[in-house]
Amino acid sequence: LVDRGVYAWVRHPMYAGMLLLGWGVLVAAPSWPGLALAAVLTAALTKMARADELECRYRFGEAYRAYQVTTKRFVPYVW
Repeated sequence: LVDRGVYAWVRHPMYAGMLLLGWGVLVAAPSWPGLALAAVLTAALTKMARADELECRYRFGEAYRAYQVTTKRFVPYVW
C-alpha cells in the first residue's frame, strides 16, 4: 500500500488529473456537449475509483480502510 508522495493527498491521482483536464477543457471552451462529456467522465472515473477501492480493501484490508479515512478520493480535503 503506497501512502506517500501524491498518494498522501489523494487516493487516485491519475483519475484526479483526468478530471482536472476534462473540466478544464470545459472551462476553457464552454459548450453543452462539453458539459455532457465532463459529466460522463466524472461518473465513469468515480465508478472506476470505487471498483479500485473495493479491490484494495480486499487486498490490503484494515490498512486500506484507515487510509481511506485520512485521504480523499480525488481532491485533497474536499472529495
